[in-house]
Amino acid sequence: MLGDEVKKTVKTYNETVEEYYKKTKGLKSSRRELNEFTKFLPKNAKILDAGCGPGRDAKLFSDKGFEVIGIDLAEKMIEFAKKLVPKADFRIMDFRELGFKANGFDAVYFNAALLNVKKQDAEKTLGEMHRVLKLGGLMFLKVKEGKGEGFEKDKRYAGDVQKYVSYYSPGEIKQKAVFAGFKILKIKIIPVTEEYDSRPQIILYCKK
Repeated sequence: MLGDEVKKTVKTYNETVEEYYKKTKGLKSSRRELNEFTKFLPKNAKILDAGCGPGRDAKLFSDKGFEVIGIDLAEKMIEFAKKLVPKADFRIMDFRELGFKANGFDAVYFNAALLNVKKQDAEKTLGEMHRVLKLGGLMFLKVKEGKGEGFEKDKRYAGDVQKYVSYYSPGEIKQKAVFAGFKILKIKIIPVTEEYDSRPQIILYCKK
């Protein structure tokens, strides 16, 4: 059952699909991070893009020849992604409770989507990512640095755009990933370099 924070956040994403894509499609930092991550993946790797949004990253993975499954709870985002990346597989799914068998993916790309999950659900969510990864599989995890959680107005969009957001310190997110079973290979903090970035970001490379 979806809580109010999920329903309201999904509603916001459904209402801002095209604007969201236009604002984020040219982010150089995201493209750079994705290119770096793919260097560590086997050829034809099967990738789960968790919280795929309108399919921006899924398209980059698909163009590189990887098998991509993108999931998101915002059905309008999934509709957009299907048109943008016809070769990928997109499904409406809650990444807190994945509908996939264990050990099925070579990699998980979890790019800024844990941002919209309550902290009390973070370990369970990361545990699901761990479950569906093959032994030795890799997870890219990005969150925003800060403190606290709750509804926030996203001032980057017109109107009253409300999203549930959770911020982390490097030690806090590392602890949650380790608790979920991951080995941390690398952790780094990316400063704000682009207009769309509202806060510094924490990136973790994790291995099952």
